[in-house]
Amino acid sequence: MHKIILSIALLISFSSITFSQVGIGTTTPDSSALLELNSVSKGFLAPRMAAVQKNAIPNPALGLIIYQTDSTSGLYVFDGSTWIAALASGNFVDLSTNQSINGTKTFNTDIFVNGIQLGLGGSSIVTNTALGFNSLNANSTGGNNTAAGYQSLLYNTTGNSISAYGVNALQANTTGSYNTAAGMNAMYSNTTGAANTAMGHYSLYSNTTGSYNNSFGKNVLSNNTTGNYNNGFGYSTLYYNTTGTFNAAYGSYSLYYNTTGSYNSGFGHYALFSNTTGTENEASGYNALALNTTGSDNTAGGYKALYSNTTGGSNTANGALALQANTTGSYNTATGMNALYSNTTGTANTAMGHYSLLSNTSGAYNTAAGMQSMYYNTTGYDNVGNGTNALYNNTTGYYNTAVGFQSLFSNTSGAYNTSIGLNNLYSNSTGDHNTAVGIDALYNNTIGTYNTAIGFAADVSSNNLSNVTAIGYGATVNASDKIVVGNSSVSYIGGQVSWSTISDVRFKKDITENVPGLAFITKLRPVTYHHDMDAIARLMKTPDSLRHKESEMPAGAMLRTGFIAQEVSQVANQLGFEFSGVAKPQNADDYYSLRYSEFVVPLVKGMQEQQVQIDELKKLVAQQEKQIQLLLKK
Repeated sequence: MHKIILSIALLISFSSITFSQVGIGTTTPDSSALLELNSVSKGFLAPRMAAVQKNAIPNPALGLIIYQTDSTSGLYVFDGSTWIAALASGNFVDLSTNQSINGTKTFNTDIFVNGIQLGLGGSSIVTNTALGFNSLNANSTGGNNTAAGYQSLLYNTTGNSISAYGVNALQANTTGSYNTAAGMNAMYSNTTGAANTAMGHYSLYSNTTGSYNNSFGKNVLSNNTTGNYNNGFGYSTLYYNTTGTFNAAYGSYSLYYNTTGSYNSGFGHYALFSNTTGTENEASGYNALALNTTGSDNTAGGYKALYSNTTGGSNTANGALALQANTTGSYNTATGMNALYSNTTGTANTAMGHYSLLSNTSGAYNTAAGMQSMYYNTTGYDNVGNGTNALYNNTTGYYNTAVGFQSLFSNTSGAYNTSIGLNNLYSNSTGDHNTAVGIDALYNNTIGTYNTAIGFAADVSSNNLSNVTAIGYGATVNASDKIVVGNSSVSYIGGQVSWSTISDVRFKKDITENVPGLAFITKLRPVTYHHDMDAIARLMKTPDSLRHKESEMPAGAMLRTGFIAQEVSQVANQLGFEFSGVAKPQNADDYYSLRYSEFVVPLVKGMQEQQVQIDELKKLVAQQEKQIQLLLKK
């Protein structure tokens, strides 16, 4: 026996030296083979050892082959760094039964070794498809699965109806079903999550049990673990989402930092980019709600709408840069490009129209409707501006209401003003408590207060009057504490009853009887006259555009009766009488006027004086009659 072994060794050595090839069972080994074994009755037997012994081999050479007898038995090849199962038990799979088998068997369905299809058999329906090293390696009863890529669906056991395409796609999936993953490491960590779709490298990478998620693009929903019902479309959308649910992100980086926030929708690049825990937000447009973190119930539509919002809630912004600077302000509504652009902490504002409330920062409870309405408002509050350029220059004014084109246009800090009509209170800056109704009403007022004008061009002739009332077309007041009804063309003012003046004794003091009668009345000069309509217009500074000359003509032609106010004032002065019937001018724009009802008092006094004279004359006449009778008797 020893001789035979020695002979074989010498033969091998000789053959090696002579031919550089060795053949056992053949005298003509293939020229490409160093050693060729040829037999029809015997096989090659690799070294057999346990896993512990295999792992104890010192410095195994690249390509070293052994047969492992315990644990996962089979042939193992050393690839230079680790032992790889080459023909391990269980890598032969009969897919008709989904059972791993050893040894030789005639299969009636597809046969796969390490994911490589070997051949087709009978007519049974194929349920699983695996292409790639270790793909579907641990599958036991899971069916209708497709795995293409290195270690795709590596640990799947019972999961059904799964499609995995790409290196490590759905690698950790065990029982999760109805998942689709395409891309390297797509849904890498998923274990039991179901009905998910991940398209793109690292898409839904960390998902474990989250279900009903859809992710399309690289890094989409990469950190999602248990969040459900999320949709991400675009590079890195919903990247940091972990447990947030019912979120929808469309556009790269939209909802990027969202972690636990739910019920959010981001449409556009960087939409809701910084949102973390904010809920029920909707952002549509590039950078819309980009800096929002915990703010909730916000709606932003347009380029950078609500861009700076962080914790503000219940805001609605529609239009490019609408509410762009808002940070913590809440309950704001902005519709139109740049509407409420500068708002930071202001709350409960409504802006409708391009550039409306553009400069508002902390002002609250304002409503602006119309392009550039309340454009410069910063901290003013409780204002209403309805109409293009309404309350345009208002900054800090409050409790103002302006309705109409350029209504209260110049107001800055005036408060408690009400303006309804085009150009009403146009020049008002700091005046307050004014009311103007009608086109151009109180147009010239700037700092006047407590004024009321009702009617087209009803106005004041001076900018600083107070407590005046102008009623009717073109009615103009030129002095404080004065009421004017109608313009110079009015020929009749009346009513069903006479005008009443307060005359209750309870409201009077320092009562004296020093009203002159006949001394005053007898010096008055009653006259007739016509109004000079041009002179009135010049004094009242009424432009030709506001004069109605057709109605002025009959008013100027009317013959009037009365007194000359200057003459009445002179008579009263001569008598030292402070006659309330004369209204003297209060300024250079004012004029003399008379209160004809006041003449009743001196007239009554004159009649009383006359009656005294009459009574005295009667007495004198009676005495004279007596004397005459006595004389006649004599």
